[in-house]
Amino acid sequence: MRKLFLVPFCFLLTGCDAVLKPSQERKIGDLKTPNSKFTLRCPTGESFRLLVGVPEKAVDWSQKNPHIPKISDFKGQLKITQNGNAVCSFPISSTRVSRTNWLERDGLEGGYVLQTTPAQSGDYLQPLDGCLKSGQTYDIEISFSPKQPANSSLWLAWLGR
Repeated sequence: MRKLFLVPFCFLLTGCDAVLKPSQERKIGDLKTPNSKFTLRCPTGESFRLLVGVPEKAVDWSQKNPHIPKISDFKGQLKITQNGNAVCSFPISSTRVSRTNWLERDGLEGGYVLQTTPAQSGDYLQPLDGCLKSGQTYDIEISFSPKQPANSSLWLAWLGR
């Protein structure tokens, strides 16, 4: 009886996305202007993902399903370079994100994983492993047109070792 209780209890503690949820996240910087540049040294780990984090006041709760709030509309470009050489570059937009709750413990209502492909069910499972490697340093340029989501920030999430 005790063993049967323990398995569901562990599942409740970790949540349905336990296998998918990164073990760590780190704020890279605030997105104060439409064009931002950051230097990132990837920590030891794998399955790196870049997210736009927004506070509750920047989330649209008026849509049909209020349990999955929408980030304000945006478009832009994300470019990752290393020692001046392009590593990867892809368009970003509010239609190419997957919402997660990964940043809630950091006080943010929404965390939106930036996608290299249009957002579809399960796309956020594809990390930026082709772009970001453990222990390497990168320059990240992110540009928004016409502007970035209000009070937003850029985050790195990963599975730690």
